[in-house]
Amino acid sequence: MIKNLYYWSKLNDNKSKEIQIYFSKQLSLNLELFCMDFFDGFHFSINIFEILSLIIVKNKECDHAGFNLSLNILGLKILYSNIDTRHWDYDNETWETYE
Repeated sequence: MIKNLYYWSKLNDNKSKEIQIYFSKQLSLNLELFCMDFFDGFHFSINIFEILSLIIVKNKECDHAGFNLSLNILGLKILYSNIDTRHWDYDNETWETYE
């Protein structure tokens, strides 16, 4: 069961911001810790049986680059994202342009 409590989004100048808060009774048997630092950002994730989880992703120079945060405490989930809506042109090392 998922119950949406709050949702807000804003889109302007190729930037997208979103906040969502919802409640989910989904349980998992996964115990996970993951941390990765790479040349254009990082990814950190911890999940304790879906009772407590935190995911932080920050990247640049890739498709939909930006910042994402996901927090789960006892089924109350808070999601925040602040991303660029464009795709990255890896050949020219710049944002894609469409005619």
